[in-house]
Amino acid sequence: MHISNRVLLHNFNIRIMEQTHEFLSRLSGSDLKSWVIVNTVYQRYCQDVGVYECGINNQTGNVFIALENGITLASAFGGLVEFVVYDSNEYGYEHSYVCYEDALNHKYAR
Repeated sequence: MHISNRVLLHNFNIRIMEQTHEFLSRLSGSDLKSWVIVNTVYQRYCQDVGVYECGINNQTGNVFIALENGITLASAFGGLVEFVVYDSNEYGYEHSYVCYEDALNHKYAR
């Protein structure tokens, strides 16, 4: 498994690369809680899957870990993790699941 020492932050439609320690030092309150939650779920259910990117979406409040298998672990405001799969067609519809196994069964998960 390869985890980069950089994270990709989604700031509206602008992507900004920054060092991991800079990203973590900016998290506080419910964002930090969400980060702990998605990391805990990652370690429990999918630690054998590589990490593609991680960060925070400032539009939705989701703190996320995007996996190389096409599934994204996301939590907003310290809430439960959603397992999200996006269609790989031109529309990119979002499909959210409460269970990792259900997300794995989606036709666009790899």
